[in-house]
Amino acid sequence: MGQRQIGQDRLAEALLPAGAGVNRRLERIAGLIYWASMERLLVPLRAPMGRPGYPPLALFRALLLTQW
Repeated sequence: MGQRQIGQDRLAEALLPAGAGVNRRLERIAGLIYWASMERLLVPLRAPMGRPGYPPLALFRALLLTQW
């Protein structure tokens, strides 16, 4: 099954000044969690069929943001 790619810059993001959108607090939190082990736990939960989905780790991180 395919998987969508995340991380490609868009034109609007390329025109922003350096450092725009930086969130030091979130970067610090991201450094405290070992994401590779979380990803190993989440990968088996993906559906085997259908359209390419977003990476499970990206969706999990979005859920964490909504809770925090």
